[in-house]
Amino acid sequence: MKASIFQHEVTKTSSVFGRKSDVQVVFQGDQAATDGSTIVIPAINTQADVTDEQAAIIRGYVDHESGHVRYSDMDALEKANREAQAEGNALRPALINALEDVWLERKVRQEYPGAERNLRATVTAVNREFLSQVVKGDPRLAQDEFVTPVALTWEGRKGYGGETCEECLELLDDGLRKALGKWIAAIDGCNSSRDIITLAREVERQLTTGEHREEEDTGNPGDDTGR
Repeated sequence: MKASIFQHEVTKTSSVFGRKSDVQVVFQGDQAATDGSTIVIPAINTQADVTDEQAAIIRGYVDHESGHVRYSDMDALEKANREAQAEGNALRPALINALEDVWLERKVRQEYPGAERNLRATVTAVNREFLSQVVKGDPRLAQDEFVTPVALTWEGRKGYGGETCEECLELLDDGLRKALGKWIAAIDGCNSSRDIITLAREVERQLTTGEHREEEDTGNPGDDTGR
């Protein structure tokens, strides 16, 4: 497909999907983002054809960012991020973003089931990039505050994001994986971005106190009575 035709396609998709007729789509840089009015999609070579794989990945970015336009409370997210920045807190915005991404993709998939294929392509590309840079045994993987934000997306997307989600999760120890499952399950009770912000604060609290790694006392592990 010609790049110019493809750009026109995704611009229209963003308006329909986000239910905002005046949303602008810009192709630049190598990151996807939105402020609720403008969607930024990684740049493509306008002089070349877009391959099927590239198209699926970019459509996944479009579906995701349009989901932010459609569902996210951008004012609440911006306020929470400003507060964290004023505190010099880089962890909380990362947690908010990860949890919000999982939450909104659930809503996108529920309303537009066809988006799942595109999201899988994008998730696979993003995860492969991580796997190319961080391998098992990397000391950063032992730092829960470093890995938890991105690991939340692996856990939250593993039902639809393809096999790379599990490949990434296998880099982690069982203790963190157990905590990730609980945090992602808590998204079930979130109905808005404000709820996600509250959940992110709780995850942050557990991470900074180490509470997420405390084992519950379920009895004497040395008692083998009855065996």
